[in-house]
Amino acid sequence: MGRGYGPKRVDQELRKKGIGDALIREVVRETFDPVGEREKAKSLLEKRFKNKQLSDPKMLRRAAGFLERRGYSSQVIFDLLKHAAADD
Repeated sequence: MGRGYGPKRVDQELRKKGIGDALIREVVRETFDPVGEREKAKSLLEKRFKNKQLSDPKMLRRAAGFLERRGYSSQVIFDLLKHAAADD
């Protein structure tokens, strides 16, 4: 989980390892509250796209795809990128 994975990706990885649904839900709930998920995604975005112009549509798509592959929710991605593009 130190790779910056979001709740969807953590859920997927644990399922592949044969972990039960109840335990997965508990782990994801304890690890990712709504604020924590957003902060982790923001930190990852800042690290990966540090000197990039997120106002550029191509870079915005890349950032969204990156966070989506990491398992972050579409709502978190939308909120972060909306603010990031407005800041540029």
